[in-house]
Amino acid sequence: MSKKNESPYRNGSAYNAIFIFWQKKQIVTEQELIEAGHKKADIGVVVRSPRESSKRGDCRGNISCQGHLYFAELLKRGKVDGIKAPQKYRLRWRATALEPRKRPVDISIKAEKVETKAVAKVASKSKSKTKAKATETVTETATVIAKA
Repeated sequence: MSKKNESPYRNGSAYNAIFIFWQKKQIVTEQELIEAGHKKADIGVVVRSPRESSKRGDCRGNISCQGHLYFAELLKRGKVDGIKAPQKYRLRWRATALEPRKRPVDISIKAEKVETKAVAKVASKSKSKTKAKATETVTETATVIAKA
């Protein structure tokens, strides 16, 4: 097997096991993979998601799959007594690899305390015996002002 057509997934992973099974058979159905002991969610990522092209969404499929290297060709479904046969998927390699999908960068904002004069005025008008803090978060400020 050439280096180009090796499994793009890490050895020992569930995705790798599905991909190797698919490589050996070339044409599989979802039911065959389930009967072989694979999870439906993993099958969805590896087999169902990458497409040759897509009018809706990204043709590379799920962000966890290596769809930039391969895709699933959907074969025609036959009918028996008006009931559709199971969908068959054929493994196809992309002629030229697409750019791999990247996860978006996480942006986190640290919560900070803000000193406001409105909180101090509301606290001085309050008849409670406890002292109100002059520094409160913006969300707490809004609730204190709304109660007054």
